[in-house]
Amino acid sequence: MQDFSDVKEEFSIFDQKFLEEISKMKEKNLAVELLKKLIAEQVHIYRRTYVVKTEKFSEIIQEAMNRYLNGMLTNEQVIEELLNLAKQIAAAQKEGE
Repeated sequence: MQDFSDVKEEFSIFDQKFLEEISKMKEKNLAVELLKKLIAEQVHIYRRTYVVKTEKFSEIIQEAMNRYLNGMLTNEQVIEELLNLAKQIAAAQKEGE
């Protein structure tokens, strides 16, 4: 199990290397939950400035998780959707800066 305890420096959820590490985790269900939690935290932080966009991001997370929980998406598919959402959030944050 990947525990990331060896990380000595700060990282960003939007760092490509970090996202690749999560996508390669053997425990796909844990990768899904980790991505969901980290992205939800970023959406919450982002909400302070951009309410409309964060509502859209929250809806995307909820829809993806509902399809995943209903068996419509595999672990790999939901991870891919969450990774794409992380990229969208990162792009939106850069636009706002």
